[in-house]
Order: sequence, then C-alpha cells, then structure tokens
Amino acid sequence: MSSKSDQYGRVREFDAQDAAASVFAPREDDHKYRRGVTAFVTGSTHYPGAAVLGTRAALATGIGMVRYAGGEAETKAVLWQSPEVVADLASFDALVVGSGVDPKDVRRTSEAREALDRARELDATVIADSGALGQIAKRVLGGQHVRRCILTPHAAELAALITKLEDTEVHATDVIKEPEQAVRLVTDRLGCTLVLKGHRTYIAGDGPTIVVDAPGAWLATAGTGDVLAGAMGALRAVASKRDVAEQPEPQHLAAAAVWLHARAGWLASQLNAGNFEAASALLDPIDELTRFGPGAPIRASDATAALPRLVGALVASKLRA
Repeated sequence: MSSKSDQYGRVREFDAQDAAASVFAPREDDHKYRRGVTAFVTGSTHYPGAAVLGTRAALATGIGMVRYAGGEAETKAVLWQSPEVVADLASFDALVVGSGVDPKDVRRTSEAREALDRARELDATVIADSGALGQIAKRVLGGQHVRRCILTPHAAELAALITKLEDTEVHATDVIKEPEQAVRLVTDRLGCTLVLKGHRTYIAGDGPTIVVDAPGAWLATAGTGDVLAGAMGALRAVASKRDVAEQPEPQHLAAAAVWLHARAGWLASQLNAGNFEAASALLDPIDELTRFGPGAPIRASDATAALPRLVGALVASKLRA
C-alpha cells in the first residue's frame, strides 16, 4: 500500500491508488454470475428504505446480480426502485445482512439467522450491519467460528457489541474516546474485519488499523450507512471472482468501500452546490479538495447516484497505471 503509518503502526492515509486495487472492470467473458452476486437480508416493515438504499448502492457499484429476501412490503419496495433485483436467496458470493432490521423483529431476525447459515454453507463473505451484529457475537460466543465477516457498526452499536462480548458496560463516548482500542478489541475477539463508521472511519483487520477520513461531513444523514454496506457487498462479490492473487484482503477491501462511499458523498455535495468542476478532481488527495468549498446538503440517494462515476474513475486510473 502507498499509505503511511504513524508510530503506532496505524495507517493514516488511504488514497485513490489503494482504493483502486479493490475495484475491477468487467472482463470480456464476464456474465452476471461471473461478475459476482450479492444477497441482501435487510430492511423491515418499519424500515424498508434500508433495503432499497443498500440494493441500489450495490447495483451502482458494478455487481453482476443482486438478490433480495424479505417480506412482501420490503420486497415490493426494492423491486419498485430496482427491477433488476432477483427476489430469492439462491447462491451468492457476499451477503449484506442487518441494515434496517430491528433485533426485536422475530420474523426478520429469524430470516437473518437463516441467511447467515446459508452464507456459511456457501463460504460467502458476510457484511453485517446494525440488526445482525448481535447475532454474529452470539455465534462466536457460542463457539461457532464465523469466517469471512466484515462488521460495520457506528459508535453506539460498537459499544453495545463490546458490552455483550466483555460483559461490562461500555458507552458510545468510550468508543469515541479510544476508537482504535475499541476496533482492535472486537477484531481480535471475533476474528472479523471491523469498520467503525464516522467522519473518520477506523478499519481493523489482520494488518495495521486503517483510517479513512471523509472530505466533508454531509454524509452524516440517515441511510448513508445502508449505502456503504451495499457498496461493500458489491466490491466483495466482484473481487471474489478474480484470481486469488488479485483479491484484496478483507480489511483493504472494506477500506476501499469506505473511501469510495466518502468520495461519492463529497461529489454529491459538490454537485448539489453547483460545483460541477469538482468531478475532475475525484481522485485528488483529500487536502486538495478544500478549494471547492463546503458543498451542500445531500440525501443518501445522492451518494448512491455518484457511485458509478467514482467506480469508473478508479477503473480508469488502473488502466493508466
């Protein structure tokens, strides 16, 4: 990696070149299955938007196929927005589970549990968000090893997870005060890659903890975490179809998704502010982007709409290298 580490071994920078290593253009002999399949068990009756946002983000990131499993209301919402989605949970290469799933919702938690079992059978990578985090912890504490897992909590969710794992009360403020210690604790305990979401996102895995800073703060709005999970699921499924030597480590792939998501949010905020020239600076170092100003408010859907342009820019940068 071209990134730099501080005295603690923590990666301080993750740039476009690093992110590009986890993004792949379609090959001439690719088809929808060879391009990768991501499955989603997300959303619920009360939060159908999580399912819509995640599946749309995966489609925008370059996946071959998206599958979705949910109740009638959630499935209708997903298919209305994205008729490309297939409403079943047959085979898949990556599973996004938990976004918009209330742990108290018996039906959806049961479906999430079945999906996790299916992912284990298929040896698929699991991207677990909000409503599925507790299930992952429960499995590990019960002696069941969970392979190929990326967890994506925010500070409050990570605090709740540590409380469950350590049997001692931890608060979001504790996580915010010592984020690197918090992510390393959970990664070491569960054996999963851990993504602590925020303006500064910490990604812990097998290597030194990676830190990805967002160019702006407009992503602090509802639904953007669902977009991140969807993009991450797509990147993982696509990468799983490449030669083993080309496949990025889960930690680096998760960091690439965070970088892509942060830049998409920045681009959307600039376009909403009328700064169309910003599209020429997508891969510039973060400290050079301040020249474009603070940007303007965005919705999670705006970030999704910007994803294809970012993916295309990263692919083009690989071709020029």
